Amino acid sequence: MLSDMPSSLVPVDATGEDVLYVADAQLNVVFVNTTWRSFADSNNGKPILGAAWNSNLLANFSGSARLRWQTIYEALLTGQLQTYEENFICSSPVERRTYRLRICRHLDQAGKISYLSHHAVHVDGKNEASILGERLRALDADPEAMVKAYQRLVAGRPVHSARLTTAQYLAPLQEVGGDLLWHRDWPDGGTDLVIADVMGHGTEAACLAAKIVLLLDAHADGSLTVAENVARLNRLLLELPRYVKADEWGPLFATGLFLRVDPTLQAVTLCSFGHAGPIFSMTGKIEPVAGPPVGIVANEKADAWPELQLRFTDHGRRFVIFTDGLTEQFNLAGEMIGEAGIKRAFLRAGSWPLPRMIDAIRAELDAFRGEAQVKDDQALLAAEVAAP
Repeated sequence: MLSDMPSSLVPVDATGEDVLYVADAQLNVVFVNTTWRSFADSNNGKPILGAAWNSNLLANFSGSARLRWQTIYEALLTGQLQTYEENFICSSPVERRTYRLRICRHLDQAGKISYLSHHAVHVDGKNEASILGERLRALDADPEAMVKAYQRLVAGRPVHSARLTTAQYLAPLQEVGGDLLWHRDWPDGGTDLVIADVMGHGTEAACLAAKIVLLLDAHADGSLTVAENVARLNRLLLELPRYVKADEWGPLFATGLFLRVDPTLQAVTLCSFGHAGPIFSMTGKIEPVAGPPVGIVANEKADAWPELQLRFTDHGRRFVIFTDGLTEQFNLAGEMIGEAGIKRAFLRAGSWPLPRMIDAIRAELDAFRGEAQVKDDQALLAAEVAAP
């Protein structure tokens, strides 16, 4: 459970994990890092640990402190917060150090909270940009860590929004791949969704996919428009150190869709960066005007990526988004299923539960493909927006 933590996080003890402790969905502590506990015991940390440390996270608090942490944990457990971070001072007799406590949600296959992991990152003398930079550089420096980061950040992080019902399918062609799904619920009630397809396959594409997720986690902003967020992602990708095999592979880039369900749950605004549009339950395929892929050409102007707003009363509250690994599936006769095949299966299963809808679309693809090989990464998300 703890072996997939990113090596770029600076641990409390250089020989230990960055994980401090893990709690289940009832906030009962199920794991404590013994290296960290030993460090805390010998550095004035016993008051923090508390007598009830191995029982429940709230058992060590009372009064307003308990109410505060109860509110934080409830927000994490319900999905109102995806992560929580807070700096604290370690009053070591040897060295006074500042750490950032980072609490991360982990979901099971049904999209329910499985556990909360608590991490410590040493941040003295570092700002947010330098911490993010360390995590990004670690993906290039350590292939094994990169694979684990992809599995945690991309493959192991399903879309689970408090305002949407979702089901998904993510299948890299190799052990890892370049397709990704990302989401964020904003405090104002809006929800952002991103589907992206990195050029290429395998570890090179997976490395950029993991970087895109880290950049979105750090820099996506609910106060910016959808197009402004895409423009920001494009700039951030261009600021990354150039890929080590640039002469061999060329620059890595990504196509995708950035969607925002508005806080009133009445409409969705979408922006294509070179990617096919969604299919809606009432009107079928939407063809947005596409802007350029991200990560190729410098462009600070958000109007390079046109926005399109769609009202759910006109198009339906169910939609699917997908990468071209599904639509460009060929059979043995050399025929391609295209978007029509996705649309056909989606509309036929239009009233089914979303997991069954995903299965129906996959069955349609498999029946069409027959004995032909799958030749690309695949990502598919079905979503239904709650009624206001």
